[in-house]
Amino acid sequence: MPYPVGIHIGHTYLTSAYYTEADELIPVTRVVANHEWQSFFSETWKDPKNQTSPSTLQIKTATEEALNKTVTINSIVVPVHIGVHALGTLKQAAIDEGLITEYQQVTGSLNADRLAYNLDSCTGFKLPPNESCDLEYTNLVLVFNYEPERLSVAMLDVGPYICQPYNIEHYTQLGEMRGSILDPARHQELSENLKLYLEAFNAEMRKKWSYQDALSYLRAVVLSGEASDSGMEEMRLALASALPEYQDKFRMSLDPHFVGAFGSAQRARHIVQNPNFLTPSDPGYAPGNPGGHVHEEL
Repeated sequence: MPYPVGIHIGHTYLTSAYYTEADELIPVTRVVANHEWQSFFSETWKDPKNQTSPSTLQIKTATEEALNKTVTINSIVVPVHIGVHALGTLKQAAIDEGLITEYQQVTGSLNADRLAYNLDSCTGFKLPPNESCDLEYTNLVLVFNYEPERLSVAMLDVGPYICQPYNIEHYTQLGEMRGSILDPARHQELSENLKLYLEAFNAEMRKKWSYQDALSYLRAVVLSGEASDSGMEEMRLALASALPEYQDKFRMSLDPHFVGAFGSAQRARHIVQNPNFLTPSDPGYAPGNPGGHVHEEL
């Protein structure tokens, strides 16, 4: 029997995937979210306290239709910016409708982005032979989430049970709908923003933890999101040009539209393999700063 299904609920698309017992990762379906979901997620950027979550059954129904059988869902992934009020209503709706049984089965997209590439293990880090792996020490993952409306960037400190986000930034001027990221002016803006982002992160880590160069612990660079296929390929090329020193860290072999679902499937498998996986609860959010900082055009 395969492992339970993991689902990812995005702004525009809902996706699902699962692992077989033979360790094969199977994408199941990608469907356009209904109007109620899209309206709900548009409002989550404001996190209104009286927001009510719509039904969570659309992706379960679509998955069962694609597989022609009833499925068990063990993990739900949602965008990391969602604040505590909207997140609470979403979790409760998922429980009330029988998708999950525990609140901890819902986690944020940043956690899924790293789990999709097994970035909770030394095997996933793919370190060179001359570097030792210590899962209890600092291991960083840089995540880019590319959407029509924005480019979100986050640095994660990760381990088997750790996914601590730092410096979550949302660059609305770099969203796909603003034009090709390979346009010379836009590519320069991307490069300049990333340079400032990494310099600020390094300075913060130097001040807080006395690291001389925290970026020496960067293990992977991941791309995910809902931008178009051509937009994703352009962003991959733009990142390779803007971050040439980190190209060997790129983890971009998976379909970026399914990265959230693949990470959710990995988490669904973890929950089955290790009954204590949810204790302590798995952190997928940045408490007190769920949305990070939004950068508008100057």
